[in-house]
Amino acid sequence: MHVFDDDSLQTVMGTLDTISDFVHFLEKRELLFRGALKVSATGEEELLSFYLSKLNAQNEHDFVFDASQQGLAGITILEGHWKRFCVNPQRLAQIKADQISYFWDRLIERFSGHALAGDQHYVTDGGIKDSETILRFMAREPRFARRYLAHAFLDLYGKTAKNIRALRILQSPTQPGLYYVVLLLPVPPPAWNATYEDYRIVRRNFLYSSLLAAKLERPDALDIVGIATESGPNSNGESEDAGYFDTRHWSEDLRRDAEERKDSLRLLQNTHQVRISFKEYPDVPRASTKKPRRNSACPCGSGRKYKKCCFLR
Repeated sequence: MHVFDDDSLQTVMGTLDTISDFVHFLEKRELLFRGALKVSATGEEELLSFYLSKLNAQNEHDFVFDASQQGLAGITILEGHWKRFCVNPQRLAQIKADQISYFWDRLIERFSGHALAGDQHYVTDGGIKDSETILRFMAREPRFARRYLAHAFLDLYGKTAKNIRALRILQSPTQPGLYYVVLLLPVPPPAWNATYEDYRIVRRNFLYSSLLAAKLERPDALDIVGIATESGPNSNGESEDAGYFDTRHWSEDLRRDAEERKDSLRLLQNTHQVRISFKEYPDVPRASTKKPRRNSACPCGSGRKYKKCCFLR
């Protein structure tokens, strides 16, 4: 059982604001307190900052202690870790870099809002359960993965003119075998005499074809989630479609169907890889400032004098 008071609960859930990040912290916290090392902390936020500033051998946040601390019977995490963490330039840079990731959150809220309200444009036979499957995949992505996914989506959207079709396949950074397909399809010009309703039907079918084509391109895919919207701003207002393909049902008939659709619709004909690299805590240029005086406030933000804080490090 994990018990938090009102303040610590707000701090933990406000910082770890995806289900994956939150649960991962609880799992590592449980292992820490069940272990042989006796650990105490002056507050939950001190424990959280220690966890967020350390990585284990699997490159996951964890309660990792220095070699000099190995073999100790117990350890105490003193007050001040959280305050220093909050004002660390790399932490501030992380918060800024994560702003784009909330686009992914808004997509989840938009799809789930329509599903719960029962006003989706089109619903498969599974009803809200099918929508839930898609939303669970999207919601499992932690904050850092959402930064990558949102950037890749918006990068494609920003580069695509309103009369151009675009398709991008994104591999989930955290869920093996999961791929996302982003489809941008232009709205027909008025001269075509096609209604927006006609366009939505065409786009939905085009998205399904794109999911099949993505399986041909990524044979290792087990689950493919598709998201489709307009290319560029639209006078009718943007709308979104979501689809899901469980490739475990892949058959020879589906493969032939996928190849026919891929060729006839010219899907993924001239592909190229786009590599996007991020650091969870972006590098920050060090400011060339003079060393603080011994009796001045410590620049780490602890509230103590420099001579009694970082000067001793």
